[in-house]
Amino acid sequence: MNTTKPKLHPLIGAPHCRSLINNTRKSGLGVAGSINELVDNSISGGATRIQIDITIKASDNVISSLAVSDNCTSGMTGINKKGTDNSFNFGHIAPHQTDDKVINQNGIGLKTACLILCDNFSAVTCVNHDECSKMSFDADKMSDLNTPADLSYQCEDYSEISPQKYAKEHPFAQGTTILMEKLRPIISDQDNLGDIISNNIKNTYPEHTNTIDIQVGINGSYTKINCPRDVFAEVEDKHGYSTTIYYNLHTRDSVIKIKRIDDMQITYWYSTGIRNKLQKIRKESYENQSKKSDETKCIIMTSISTYYLPEAVNNCNNRVDLYMNGRKLGSYENNANDSWGTHVLHKVEFDSKKLHDDLCITPNKTVNNHMNTPLKHSITSCQQKMLGEHFLSRKKAEKKAKDEADATANTAEEEEEKKDVEESGEEEEEVVEEEEEVVEEEEEVVEEEE
Repeated sequence: MNTTKPKLHPLIGAPHCRSLINNTRKSGLGVAGSINELVDNSISGGATRIQIDITIKASDNVISSLAVSDNCTSGMTGINKKGTDNSFNFGHIAPHQTDDKVINQNGIGLKTACLILCDNFSAVTCVNHDECSKMSFDADKMSDLNTPADLSYQCEDYSEISPQKYAKEHPFAQGTTILMEKLRPIISDQDNLGDIISNNIKNTYPEHTNTIDIQVGINGSYTKINCPRDVFAEVEDKHGYSTTIYYNLHTRDSVIKIKRIDDMQITYWYSTGIRNKLQKIRKESYENQSKKSDETKCIIMTSISTYYLPEAVNNCNNRVDLYMNGRKLGSYENNANDSWGTHVLHKVEFDSKKLHDDLCITPNKTVNNHMNTPLKHSITSCQQKMLGEHFLSRKKAEKKAKDEADATANTAEEEEEKKDVEESGEEEEEVVEEEEEVVEEEEEVVEEEE
């Protein structure tokens, strides 16, 4: 008789929240990245106003709380839902998460940001103008190993609140406030936190600050974040290059068109792998491989020299800044080795989340400069080519300026010589006149003697 017991598969459940919190806080996201995640949520929700409040205790000058509020009309729609449909579930997948027009990508930014910045956090929201509610979390209790793993993710409290209470805790007629208290040292020890947040938002959302009213306040005193200087709009056309890259997600190769703005000269290139140099191709080959499809994505790269701007722009250093739909994700750092290269700047713009891995963009929406991919290689190859082109343009510009200066100098010399000749002629005429006067006087004397 066979008495072998059936083999049971072990039940593997979710990890305890303590492990997740520890890993999250070691992710390297930092203060700026965490606040960006919260701002991303507001922008993705359609906010037209975003308010960041920093509260500092007057008694000990310590930052006691940080809040991010918006006026999104729908509010946080998932706050009262169950399981993965809840906005605070770490496996939450929003319906718009794969939408290229929405900044959000992985669905964990809100939770990650709060856990990095603080131990206590809460959300106050009004869903569709009539359902006001509040949910709060305590990271210390969530980390308590005495709490069963499946319950360690639960909120500390959830309640429906009155419109009056909602109005007291939220600055706008609609939308959501994320309030963070018991701040961790990563943020509570920051000096000039208001300036850090303002500069970071100005750098990360240069286009959004044109259309969204974003303000940072310290103890109720607010400063509006204005649109930063756009050096790409200031540089004269003759000092710019426009590059169009079509990248195939399947074959992972690229066809490239580089257009020099000053004379509209266009060249076509092919790039494959991570070590091969750019290969020159015909226009027909470029057009055949650049036909749009689900597998082919377009990247626009603009290269400029800030050398000719009225005011110096420092720290360009041949940098490549990456933007998706106006949101800066990071930069490829490839320091120039000459003073000219420090004024060269490149801007890469794209609109598909499918390119994130190929562009070495991390889940934290930053750039991993230690990785390389065929697409990154294509961009950095163009980067180096543009550095050389800009150097040649500078030489041409300097030669032209020198020729113009020489011509001006020569003209000035000729004018001076002409002036000298004219003055010399006038002097000779005066001498002749004087001599004639002397002769006349002598003749008169002779006549008198006679």
